[in-house]
Amino acid sequence: MGLQAGLQPHGGFRSPCRAMASLDTPSRQVYTTTMSNLRLPLRPAVWWGLAALVLAGGYADLIRGGITLAPILLVLGYLVLIPIAILKR
Repeated sequence: MGLQAGLQPHGGFRSPCRAMASLDTPSRQVYTTTMSNLRLPLRPAVWWGLAALVLAGGYADLIRGGITLAPILLVLGYLVLIPIAILKR
């Protein structure tokens, strides 16, 4: 009786993907990181801040009853600045 693919002799399941990965890579790799790698770069933070200010201004004008400036600021914030901030990541 032959072994089916993926089965070990003791009956446990062994993933063929894991077996292939173990052939190509070392058994255990240790990855280290520093706090400098975890910081948010300044440029996306500026875009996010600018988007937040424009949106806050748009909502403030909307609460005040503005019908011209509020929609312009909200559209600018949601359709221009937030996508730029996401893409600058």
